[in-house]
Amino acid sequence: MITNEAFQKLLYDLFCTWHGVRRHYDPPITDTDEQRLSKVKNMICKLLSEVDARVTRVKTEFTAEKQEFYEEWTMLTWNVLCITSRLQNSLSICVTSTEDKVIFSRLNNALVELVNNSRESITPPVINANDPNYMAFSASMSDAMHSLHSLYKALNSAPLLSAADIESFHLHLHQFAEEKLIPCIELFKSFCNEHSVRLWNEVRAAQVQRMCDFQAMPVEPVTRLVSFYSHMMYTLGVLGARLQGFRYELTMNRKMFGSFDPVQPLSEAVFAALELLMSDCVLATEPSTNAILVTNNLFSMNCGALARGVVFKDFEIQVISEETAEQIQSEMRRQKMLRQPSPIGAVPSAALLAMKPTSGTKRSSEHSGGSAAHKKSDVNSKESVVIYPAYNSKNRYWAATYPHLLCTTRQKGRHSSSNSYQDLSPSLIEGRSSGKRPIFYFHVRATMFSPSGQFATAHTLSLPFTIATRRNQDCQVQRMMSSYTATCFWLYGSKAQDGLLLNWVDTGLQWENFKKLFMQHFKVNADVTRGLQDRDFDLLRYKLQCHDCRSGDIGARINGAQQIVTFKNVLCPHLRYECGNTNVRFSVWRGMLELLQIFQDLRNNVRKLWEKNLLMGFLEFDQVAEILESHQSALVMRLSFVTGGTICLTVKSSAHAVGQGTTAPIHLEPLDLKRLQAKCLKDYLRDIADAEKVS
Repeated sequence: MITNEAFQKLLYDLFCTWHGVRRHYDPPITDTDEQRLSKVKNMICKLLSEVDARVTRVKTEFTAEKQEFYEEWTMLTWNVLCITSRLQNSLSICVTSTEDKVIFSRLNNALVELVNNSRESITPPVINANDPNYMAFSASMSDAMHSLHSLYKALNSAPLLSAADIESFHLHLHQFAEEKLIPCIELFKSFCNEHSVRLWNEVRAAQVQRMCDFQAMPVEPVTRLVSFYSHMMYTLGVLGARLQGFRYELTMNRKMFGSFDPVQPLSEAVFAALELLMSDCVLATEPSTNAILVTNNLFSMNCGALARGVVFKDFEIQVISEETAEQIQSEMRRQKMLRQPSPIGAVPSAALLAMKPTSGTKRSSEHSGGSAAHKKSDVNSKESVVIYPAYNSKNRYWAATYPHLLCTTRQKGRHSSSNSYQDLSPSLIEGRSSGKRPIFYFHVRATMFSPSGQFATAHTLSLPFTIATRRNQDCQVQRMMSSYTATCFWLYGSKAQDGLLLNWVDTGLQWENFKKLFMQHFKVNADVTRGLQDRDFDLLRYKLQCHDCRSGDIGARINGAQQIVTFKNVLCPHLRYECGNTNVRFSVWRGMLELLQIFQDLRNNVRKLWEKNLLMGFLEFDQVAEILESHQSALVMRLSFVTGGTICLTVKSSAHAVGQGTTAPIHLEPLDLKRLQAKCLKDYLRDIADAEKVS
């Protein structure tokens, strides 16, 4: 028996050949339909022994209660159904010779063996056993199976049927479809729709949390969703396989309806239910930690199918705006509401993507300052890119992975009325605008080979992200990055989840919520164990508003203290430092970014001194004086937003005192990133201690 990966590759090549799919690495297709069909039959013959071996393994090696049994049984059953239904749909073309009939018979026997060894469907572990909707569906499913078995017995008990008997049987078959099968399938759809929404919300919430705290994403939300898909596909597979066996008996052995196939609409109803279940079965895992893309910089793409049953043809990736993302999610919800799979039409891209060729050239480092940017001429930019899937044998799913994508152009496009501001003008960001940046999503359209004999599609949206353009040179990029990082901080911190989307919150955050988010952002991005404390925010709470960004809402401030923090408060440059000819204005967020840059430079010793509690948080001048009051000779280091994100030092000593005693505390010139790059904080401390005779 070949490996799982090789087996899936055989299936993939079979369906691509059958449908005349030409991948970019394939030679031109020159086969006639007859030649292509001959190749298909040869490939099916190769698969037959593998299918038989795997059916035997399911019968003997797997434990019924294990997830691996459900997944292996489901994979085999649905892929055999994908083959047999295609043969069945074109019997007069595909099944003509005695050899063809033997092939079809062996496939049908494999289905019979799988059905005979199927276990009674148990409640998915992610569902309450007493769930009334599941109980109703289970009862309906059992009733439909019993009725189908009765039809099967009636068919086999009468070797010869008169025209009246055939008409009566057709009537009973129609009655079975109307009264048993269709209501059962509708209950299945309703149950799946209800629970997939809840399980997907849990997965998306876990993804959002990972973006906030950089901790490893827990596997439980994804495994729960995978388990749900596996159990529901298994349950539907039992019904689909039994219908196909009945269909085979009716059309191949008995041929009582001639060329007419009365079971085909019934099978198609089951296949449509599968397509609806799988219409949202794809998970995009990028972005996973950084929600800011930079044009012409490489990034990786990873996505995959959580429903492990049928074979996927390709995954199409495009960048879309918020408004388009809302439209796609609306269409996805519409499918579920109408309980009918339907294609989602082409949507406009908000940026161009390219796949970097293996021989791609980078810009010369002397012109780019060592950046990883690529010339547009090196790549072929498109509205969307297609990634061909590979089977991940470890986790048993079809995945689309490409390590070297790049976004070459960001388009302005339209924007969502309920979400983020789209104006890209730097002047507006510096002025009256709140500074919100456009939000984008990856739209993933996965095409699968459906058992209906056609293609079916699944759609998903990635986590939201922003795109920074490289038309701003390095100095401007640093300045502009504050609005990009602030946009992502606010979007993810607000956690206003709407299905797969994150909505923008204009109403502001409660002070306590904002404080926790700010603490978390500092701790994660400064990569420190010791975080900011509540007392560090005493200073900030009174400095988050000015006349330009003050909220007029009732309760925004109580006794001068901030109660509601808006995005505009965070990016408004209302902090200022004026001394002589120096006039600096900056925002709280800009100050935080500059502090984080200081902490991220390991050469300046700031992080080490912070972790040892030698560097203090944010303090008012009177708090510093109070700390130094009981000391004759001392020095205090603290974080400060006095001229931006800086380290401030205040010294008290007798080195320059007239007579005995000490002078008042002296606030030394703040140390910004540039100064700390020239000399580390430890050296500054040593020099100050020597000069001021601090012991």
